[in-house]
Amino acid sequence: MSAGFGHRSSDVPWISRVWWCRRDAAASMTSLARAEWDLVLRSGPDGPSAALQGAESVASRVSVPAPSAYLGIRFARGVSLVPHRAAAIVDTSVPLPTEDGDLLLGQRRWRLPEVDEVEAFVLGLVDAGLLTMAELPPPDRTTRTAQRHHRSSTGLTRDFVRQVDRARLAAASLRAGEAWPSVVEELGYVDQAHLTRAMRRFVGHTPGELGSAGGIPLSFLYKTPRAECS
Repeated sequence: MSAGFGHRSSDVPWISRVWWCRRDAAASMTSLARAEWDLVLRSGPDGPSAALQGAESVASRVSVPAPSAYLGIRFARGVSLVPHRAAAIVDTSVPLPTEDGDLLLGQRRWRLPEVDEVEAFVLGLVDAGLLTMAELPPPDRTTRTAQRHHRSSTGLTRDFVRQVDRARLAAASLRAGEAWPSVVEELGYVDQAHLTRAMRRFVGHTPGELGSAGGIPLSFLYKTPRAECS
């Protein structure tokens, strides 16, 4: 893993994002609300460890011990790791067993991947039957059955997911220097107060803090497709 913090997309449909981080000094950061779960692999002086970090319904402060290096695999919505249903691990961290530097899953040993090995690692889990993908209803399906199916697959309602996506998109725009009135108009917030409430709940900071202090340590931001927020 390279020094600092980075992330990238993936051409594997099971993966939403791949991220990595290296810390030489202990720190804290704000973890933004999100609708996906992560598989987090950590390397430190005490050896490697692994955990599932479920989707998060609110922003929170997290400590980052050092020295340590992290590799995170953010999975696409609807994906679950057997036997941990995505809907059952919202706002939860689930430690996974490791032994001699390997991850133990499905009665097999898995070598922990590097950044450029993530896709092969995930496809190996798919081939082993350890990853499942629920087919989520399309955005234009608004029936109660579709809403229940979405919640049973992700642990979150579709309306709630839209709020999270919109807040993350607003935060990225504010962080890039866009003025809050433009963000309110572009993303359909009622007014500044509405935007501020959403930022505090899902991002952990006010619009003013995001716009005036680009150095605020946040978990990574990237542009959510607008269609998911509307």
